Amino acid sequence: MKNYPTFVLEVLREIYRDRGWVEVYQFHKRYRLSPLQMVECVDFLQANEIAAAEHDEAGLRIRLLPQGAAWIDAHAPDLFMRPRADEEWRYVPKRRSRADDADMYVPRMSNLELDFLTKLGETAD
Repeated sequence: MKNYPTFVLEVLREIYRDRGWVEVYQFHKRYRLSPLQMVECVDFLQANEIAAAEHDEAGLRIRLLPQGAAWIDAHAPDLFMRPRADEEWRYVPKRRSRADDADMYVPRMSNLELDFLTKLGETAD
């Protein structure tokens, strides 16, 4: 089975759970998906007859088709229970900080614009 990108799997999971019309914009808000990712995902879902899409006054929305639900049921273990194709993309190595966590942050005085801070204090009075 093909490894699908994480954003496709998240959309599949949401439309499978909801089973009704789902606004595509909610995926952008919830998962920070770009418009290009959403267009690619909707095109993939329509081309494979997994979901139907329609435009309304609020924007684009999609709905899982019965054959799409059957496809997800047949491939659920491969879709949702195996390592993701883009796992390296999500990996963030743990880096040691140069400063101790207990240290208080103090800026370098040479980096401060003292004139700006002085004027700012004068305007506040």
